[in-house]
Amino acid sequence: MPISREEATMLRRAEINPMEEEKIPESMYRLERKLDKYNHIMELARTCLALLTVTLQIVILLKLFSII
Repeated sequence: MPISREEATMLRRAEINPMEEEKIPESMYRLERKLDKYNHIMELARTCLALLTVTLQIVILLKLFSII
């Protein structure tokens, strides 16, 4: 079933500006845009912290069982 011209226009507007579809406050929209800029850096930090945590857990276990 084909969509009407108005529906197509609304879909395009929602793709360009998601604030029209979701009524979120302007401050939240700006914060989300700023966080999107640093998304890859946050993912890298999360990965590095997870690896550091696992490494420290292994060291603690090895010391606990007097292996090192």
